[in-house]
Amino acid sequence: MKPNRLKRLANLKPFTSEYQPKNRRSRKGMHYAEIDIPVVIMTGDHDEIVSAKENAYRLKSALPQAELVEVKDTGHEIPQTHPEAISRALSSIRSTIAAIVH
Repeated sequence: MKPNRLKRLANLKPFTSEYQPKNRRSRKGMHYAEIDIPVVIMTGDHDEIVSAKENAYRLKSALPQAELVEVKDTGHEIPQTHPEAISRALSSIRSTIAAIVH
């Protein structure tokens, strides 16, 4: 990836409700369509802090190339409760990058 591309990605605003336009019909992706690196979105199916429907699935619709992983029987703290799921996601990203580079 080119250095200027990395700089632009580093300056993207976080995916939060404050950043999204008020018109719900135009919420999809403002800058997210520019992301061209491997992305894995992880959510717990019992997350009571962050709604998967309002966040992970909406982000997935803005990043169709992303992989969405919904960890069953878990809540918000996936790295603490399911580190193996995080490890698999990182392995997936590594594999994708290796396939692109070679």
